[in-house]
Amino acid sequence: MLQDSAKELRRAWSRTAVHWTDANSRAFETRVIDAADRVARQAGEAMDSLEELAAAARRACADVEGGGSP
Repeated sequence: MLQDSAKELRRAWSRTAVHWTDANSRAFETRVIDAADRVARQAGEAMDSLEELAAAARRACADVEGGGSP
């Protein structure tokens, strides 16, 4: 969902950048658009890592509850 929003922001920016081509436009792209892409990517990577940890925790709990060794 976050990545989808970042992609939509990038698409909207692409449509806008055709008409807004000055130094302020380039600064805005760097400061806002590129930063949003970077943050969305990092957040996605963090969520993937958390999902892996949660899956490992679920497996460990299932092993303990199922009588397996911890």
